[in-house]
Amino acid sequence: MENGRTVLKWNHPFKTALRDRFPEHYAIFQAHGNPADRPMMRIERQDTDNRHLLVTLRDADLSGDVPDFELLDSPESDDDSPEVREGKRRWRTHLSIERNTSIIRQAKSRALRLHGTLACEVCQCDFSERYGERGHGFIEAHHKLPLHELGENGGITRIEDIALICSNCHRMIHVRQPWLTIEELKAIHRHDH
Repeated sequence: MENGRTVLKWNHPFKTALRDRFPEHYAIFQAHGNPADRPMMRIERQDTDNRHLLVTLRDADLSGDVPDFELLDSPESDDDSPEVREGKRRWRTHLSIERNTSIIRQAKSRALRLHGTLACEVCQCDFSERYGERGHGFIEAHHKLPLHELGENGGITRIEDIALICSNCHRMIHVRQPWLTIEELKAIHRHDH
């Protein structure tokens, strides 16, 4: 390791592969004369025989999305059941936003007291009705005010800030930015039905 950077060397024309497949991204590395000013590149081996490497460009001012990058050509498979390697364990460090689950329990108790059921506020799906005992008491909680908007030291969440919704509706809210409000999702759902 030199100056906090690791130099990797292997018998593969990586420079050529990067230049030929992604010329606009390769130009980013050529544009920075000083190696210390270049964007960070993280390379992870995806299997034991080094056939697939995951390359991540960080701190790069990229226009558009970085395409998927596989170093070695793999023959296209016409197989109806392709195989991939999954399940490898790896350690990751993340900054997480603290949640207080007591507000969710209170929101569920309130809904049961007022309505006698835990039905989705958007589509009215009731997991207990649909899945019997297995679905009893299940519903997801959506924070109407996103937790990341509460600031670094957090903030106050009230029961009114929680929407009880099914998994599908919750996913539809968060499927892309900007996130939908509960009212916007209800309007879409009503329009389609």
